[in-house]
Amino acid sequence: MEQLQEIFFKSSDFVARDFYFGQTLKAAIFYIDGLADKELIEDILVRTLQQAPASLARSLALGESP
Repeated sequence: MEQLQEIFFKSSDFVARDFYFGQTLKAAIFYIDGLADKELIEDILVRTLQQAPASLARSLALGESP
């Protein structure tokens, strides 16, 4: 995440959004404002991932099949 922020630090439309996947696993999503639908990302993608069961987040972090 830090490397991407360093590369795009001058770009005002680069968005890095931190959140917790399944309330346990720290995650991030990156997008270019204006090329992506911010409301769709926040309301559907991020909210859905945040509400995922913690067991799913843990198994995906370990590379296991859900």
